[in-house]
Amino acid sequence: MKILIRNSDNVAIYAEPRLTLGAEGAHGDGWFSPHFTSANATLTEADLPPNWRGGEWTYVQGVWAAADPIAHAAKVQAALDAARAALIRQIDAEADAITRAKQGDRALEYLLAEEEAQAYKDAGYTGTVPDSVTSWATPNGKSAQWAADDILATAVAWRAAQSSIRAARLACKISASTATNLEPIVAQWAGFVLAIKTTLQIS
Repeated sequence: MKILIRNSDNVAIYAEPRLTLGAEGAHGDGWFSPHFTSANATLTEADLPPNWRGGEWTYVQGVWAAADPIAHAAKVQAALDAARAALIRQIDAEADAITRAKQGDRALEYLLAEEEAQAYKDAGYTGTVPDSVTSWATPNGKSAQWAADDILATAVAWRAAQSSIRAARLACKISASTATNLEPIVAQWAGFVLAIKTTLQIS
């Protein structure tokens, strides 16, 4: 009898005379499973033990033994916990990378420019022009009012982006902390990262 053995714990999953296993999945008599491939399972031939049922026996070096469902469940849970933690770290790291790519180490500089531009605007664009406004107006050959408005428009756009990044980051992290299938969350986060990078013109 051909038997499909899961590599992670040597549990026998399927047993059929015409069973095949390849890179794309396992094929049986009228069925196909993409969950077991030549990368995570092995196909062997052996006589089945009494009271055979898939998932209840292990097969190691020609010896059958009753599977330990508790140990297997613990191993599966440990792997899921590790995958969750890794995804959460990835989400935080990529969100931080977006912020660094946009602001570098100049967050305080940009904040000061925003505050000074807002103060100048609140004063009706009159009085002493703040340094942050002058330093942007002069090299552009523009007025102080233009510079203040441009600084504030840029700040508003970045605040909106920050809000989106925070919302997506927290939502995906919370979902990842309890999900049993992480693939939709990975896809959701990857789609967001691509979209926000496009919006912010980050390569």
